[in-house]
Amino acid sequence: MKQFFQYTVLLVSAMLLYNNMAAQENYPHLARPGAKGIFVMAGDMILRAGDAPYIIERKKGGEKEFKKIAELTPVPSAEAFKKNAEASLSWLPYKTDLTSYRLDSIWKTGMAAGNLRALKNVGYSLPVMAGFNLVWLDEQAEKGKTYQYRVTAGNTVLTSTPVLYRPAPVARVNVENQVFNEPQHTLYTHAIAVGENRPVWLEVYRSSDKKSFDMVAAEILVAPGHDTMRYVIKDTTAREGDLYYYFLKGYDALGNVSVNSDTLLTASLDFIQMPLPQQVVVLQDSAAGGISISWKMQKASLINMLTLYRSTNSVDGFEPIAVLSPDQQQFTDDNVQPATAYFYYFEATYKMQDRSKRSTMFAGSYTDKRPPAPPAGITATGTEQGITISWENHDKNISGFWLYRGEQGRPLVLTGALIPAIDTITQYNFTDTDSLFNGGVFYTYAIRSYSTSHVESIFSDTAVARPLKNIPVPKPPLDVKAQTTNGKTWVTWDDVSAYDGHVAGYRLLRSVKKNNTDSYHPVDTIFCSANLYVDSLMQPGEIYRYSVSTLSVLGVASATAEIKDISPEGSGRAALPPPPSSVVANITKAGVQLNWEPPAVAQQVEYVIYRYERGKAPVKAGTASFDRSGFTDTTAAKGKQYFYFVRSVTPALLEGEKSNEAMALYK
Repeated sequence: MKQFFQYTVLLVSAMLLYNNMAAQENYPHLARPGAKGIFVMAGDMILRAGDAPYIIERKKGGEKEFKKIAELTPVPSAEAFKKNAEASLSWLPYKTDLTSYRLDSIWKTGMAAGNLRALKNVGYSLPVMAGFNLVWLDEQAEKGKTYQYRVTAGNTVLTSTPVLYRPAPVARVNVENQVFNEPQHTLYTHAIAVGENRPVWLEVYRSSDKKSFDMVAAEILVAPGHDTMRYVIKDTTAREGDLYYYFLKGYDALGNVSVNSDTLLTASLDFIQMPLPQQVVVLQDSAAGGISISWKMQKASLINMLTLYRSTNSVDGFEPIAVLSPDQQQFTDDNVQPATAYFYYFEATYKMQDRSKRSTMFAGSYTDKRPPAPPAGITATGTEQGITISWENHDKNISGFWLYRGEQGRPLVLTGALIPAIDTITQYNFTDTDSLFNGGVFYTYAIRSYSTSHVESIFSDTAVARPLKNIPVPKPPLDVKAQTTNGKTWVTWDDVSAYDGHVAGYRLLRSVKKNNTDSYHPVDTIFCSANLYVDSLMQPGEIYRYSVSTLSVLGVASATAEIKDISPEGSGRAALPPPPSSVVANITKAGVQLNWEPPAVAQQVEYVIYRYERGKAPVKAGTASFDRSGFTDTTAAKGKQYFYFVRSVTPALLEGEKSNEAMALYK
């Protein structure tokens, strides 16, 4: 057995004090138990001819006086030095040799310097210290007994602490891994020891059946560290392809033995050349709805288990999906989503290796060319934000939905981007908030499903709705007249439905003047389908007022047109001018821009524009002539919210009812 770099430090700095010390002191490492006795260290000063010898004395526990038991004299020659070094090998329980020591060079350097420090690490190894007569083995010591030693060198006297003779604890050797190098036909074992007393010598034991272990003539390389010792064991006698059990036994520099390492199962197989699936072919299998994987395998008999791993991420997230027989050469992964990239690798465990091995990564996907089912149960509901469409989806592998829209009676057009599908839900809602929505128009919707394989379904059923935003205000009635005849009042107005297709009818309010005051309270609400109402319930002496507004099929009422102070005895006064309709406000660089639609009647001479802030009374913001349909408020202050309405003014300077209000936040 050949072991290199036997690194053995036997002395510590506390033992190297030989400076004519007058008093005795105790040193814990002066004497240390070994395998065959107690080793006593004399020091690191090499004696030369004429120097006084090192005197070693001993006393057993309970004794009062030291007794001389040995005398270490100067070594006279290189031959004596070599003889002493070779003799020290019998002090250890394991077999070793001195081929790694250059004894002639060590002798010359040591004698020239006069101390072991000049020899660096090798100077404190057991053969070198024994060669210079600087260490002595007390082979007469009895196990279980306590001893104390005293070493005298001239005027220097060193005394050890009491030493109980029993085996010293040695750090255990732990096997890290084993690798078989096929080209070199060598099984490498890597081991480590951690602790204060680390082994400097190893014995390797091997068995093929875990029953009878034999010591192997292995080559061992030792590499010391700060607090570790690493070992590389080269076993060139292992047969290729065999299964072995190994354990290691360690010894320190004094022959103390460690406990055995754990028994490791390994094989004389090159891990790099361990068989894995080769010539892997990945194809989509549309018929099976999955991905077909095939491969070829050599030396399948060496494989214990083959596992296939899969992930949708090439970096992490891999999970085992199948445990395969070593003889198997094809597998179909049918638990996949179409048009999705999947990444795979094989992991093999071997009958003669405790390590598993992974193959290189490969990828695949498949496409489902079948059209998906269209969404079901589609409904559409108008809201103040737009139109909310609801539908159900029970088909799998859907990436999203395409929404189509068209005004009623016109073709369907794609509205925008793909609405993403969510795997965990079946009920969907989407609100179409197109800014160009017209509340007076009904819209038709249909949906198509879009699969992960980029295949579009047929159209779903359609749904119809109109938004509850931008609802047009109907035109107010014009040319309202009242005529009293024979106790009845005939109220007429123009037929707005003749030029506004959304008209559903009219609402007429009849109010009576109380206590000769101008405070009017509606007493009757009459709904008319035509532009005529005959009031036969008037009472003599009462004064009546009528107001008429248009009602649209969208549930919106127009501004009102009025006739005041109608009595059974006389005809009505002239009606106040109707207000403009559809007043809107927009922000421009010049200010707040108002626009409106003028009433059909042109009896007014101008418009009066009113403005107010929330919680404050309206103020006049300006006027516009009758031939204008817009006004810009240049006095608006930035950062404020305003509300606007418009009144028509007659030639007699009478203001009519106010229009609808428009809001503007001037920024």
